[in-house]
Amino acid sequence: MDIPLSQLPITIGPFLPRPYGQIVQARAIYETSFPPAERVPFADLLASLASPEAHGWAAADAEGVVGFAFTMTLAGTGVELLSYLAVAPTWRGRGVGSALLQAVIDSLRARGDAAGLLWEVESDDADEDIAEAERALRRRRIAFYRRHGATIVRGAPGYRVPNLARAGTIPMKLMWLSLTTPPQELEGDRLRRCVEAIYHQGYGLPASHPLVREVLAGLT
Repeated sequence: MDIPLSQLPITIGPFLPRPYGQIVQARAIYETSFPPAERVPFADLLASLASPEAHGWAAADAEGVVGFAFTMTLAGTGVELLSYLAVAPTWRGRGVGSALLQAVIDSLRARGDAAGLLWEVESDDADEDIAEAERALRRRRIAFYRRHGATIVRGAPGYRVPNLARAGTIPMKLMWLSLTTPPQELEGDRLRRCVEAIYHQGYGLPASHPLVREVLAGLT
């Protein structure tokens, strides 16, 4: 159930350098929320906040960090990438994730230079070789974002990302939340530029990389 932020015993603000204990809390949330295949080193994630293209939000209660969100401005696209959003296990299902996502949306709208928010979600397609419990979890995540107005980017059906733990790739979907009035679709040249920027800024892959070329060729 989503609870208004005013009724939650938490505050949300910029993710700034905090006492060591809170960094440890944030790292624990990160490592329990994402599998190794999808995690960059947490130290690198924190270090990225020194860049003007990276932004972070932290949800905290009286005892420390209970959730966070990180975004990255995709160069030359007018789009912000939601890199990571995570909530401590004991706080899940209590509206913290919704409050964090709304804080990101409100901040971007106030900033006024982002046409939309884009992010990756694990594929829930029937042909993916995963357990049904995992498929159901992935569908709940997608449904969470849909409740906030997001849609699946249909023009990127073959989207995949590098496995960060070993060789290979991971099937993903892209989700999009327009921040403009009227809403805009993510398609055409802007979609292509966003995909190129994600691979370059997020994974260090040039446009000439075989994975990038293959995914770009499959955009519709």
